[in-house]
Amino acid sequence: LDDLHRLVEAREIILVNDGSTDSSGAICAEYAAKDGRIRVLDMENGGPSAARNAGMRDSKGDFVCFVDADDLIESEAVRLLIESQRKTSADMVVGDFKFDRYYSVKTESRFLFTRQRLLEKQDIIDYVRSYSRKPTGYSAFIYAWGKLFKTALIKAKNIQFDAKLRVFEDISFNYDYLRHCESVSYVRS
Repeated sequence: LDDLHRLVEAREIILVNDGSTDSSGAICAEYAAKDGRIRVLDMENGGPSAARNAGMRDSKGDFVCFVDADDLIESEAVRLLIESQRKTSADMVVGDFKFDRYYSVKTESRFLFTRQRLLEKQDIIDYVRSYSRKPTGYSAFIYAWGKLFKTALIKAKNIQFDAKLRVFEDISFNYDYLRHCESVSYVRS
């Protein structure tokens, strides 16, 4: 949470307290008191899908970007994603990430493509088909985090995370969203 205040491009930050039994709710409330962009949604534990759906329903911004409790986000990440969307008008923007296994000393950069690029509809279909035939460890579309989604598209098409799923809910959501995408921008920094 300490990194959230650095997200200068974020106009709203929704923290979902998914029925935690520790002091997470109080910690979220403290952050909300310090930063007017932060709103806290308290709910009964329903899992990551229910929490994300609640956040999307409450969102008033043009874009949604998910950050899970165990994620670290660079201060420039949201700005870079929004800049790419504004330049390309893409329906989804995907950013690169660094993988830090359980906060170990070793950090690996994961580059999904060799350069920044814009994937058009057929490129998206080909990429998803290729990955589906031979899944590897990482794909541009297997995680919900590290991406920028259009809130209007999510709401117009009623795209939600499947609350019955406890695993692979990201893939299900992303593929549902991709069905309505004309283009996806990839940002490499």
